[in-house]
Amino acid sequence: MQLYAQVRTESEGRQFQFGEDQAVMRSTCVASSMEEARRDAEEGIMSAFIFNDPFRGRQVLTNPNEV
Repeated sequence: MQLYAQVRTESEGRQFQFGEDQAVMRSTCVASSMEEARRDAEEGIMSAFIFNDPFRGRQVLTNPNEV
């Protein structure tokens, strides 16, 4: 995030603070049950996690005690 702020500051000519205009996107699946949601979405969501950062565990993207 620090690099993002630095590059954006340089490219737009104004100071951007650490984390400014950045967000975290959470995947969402609506289904009749948790089992159905996992069956339909888990493979795609997990492959996205692995593709984006294969060196960190997915716990860095979850809330405490989140399954």
